[in-house]
Amino acid sequence: MFSFWGSSVIPEIRDIVGVSGRVFSRVLVAGLFVSLTIYLLFVFLVLGITGSDTSIEAISGLTSSLGDGVITLGYVFGFITTFTSFLALGLSITNTYRYDFGVRKFYAWLLACVVPLALYFFGLNDFIWVISLIGGILLGFEGLLILAMYRKAKKKFEPEKARSPLWIILVGTLFGVGVLAEIYYFIKDII
Repeated sequence: MFSFWGSSVIPEIRDIVGVSGRVFSRVLVAGLFVSLTIYLLFVFLVLGITGSDTSIEAISGLTSSLGDGVITLGYVFGFITTFTSFLALGLSITNTYRYDFGVRKFYAWLLACVVPLALYFFGLNDFIWVISLIGGILLGFEGLLILAMYRKAKKKFEPEKARSPLWIILVGTLFGVGVLAEIYYFIKDII
């Protein structure tokens, strides 16, 4: 869920593309399709090459099959994708500080950059633990909040459609179960 979640960049896409619902929808669908295709290609390539010897972060396990050159390329690609994700999320967090909390632009940028770096230096640097916490718990809660906002907006602007459709109930249940499962595994790892 962590790598495919893009709700934080939707307002930025809206600013770039404009308010046209048709163009905006097409850009979102195209972005999701391209992301999903790349993720699936990566998964099938890594599993096809390393099989049961796949390492926890996927790249180092490829060394025995592909050599150090390909691994270096994989790490460079990983760095670039992580950095560009950081830029997109950093922009979103900066805008949240600015527009939701009234923090001035420089300080909002500073908070968006310094807090993650400080957390890393304070020991929050286990990759799998971090993506489990963020992806499974925090993004699950964000998904539930987005569904609640959608439902509230429907009630306010389209009262005749205020009843929750089945898909909202199913997706909300899925998010809730995912959050509870990650909390369970998180507590189990601590104990």
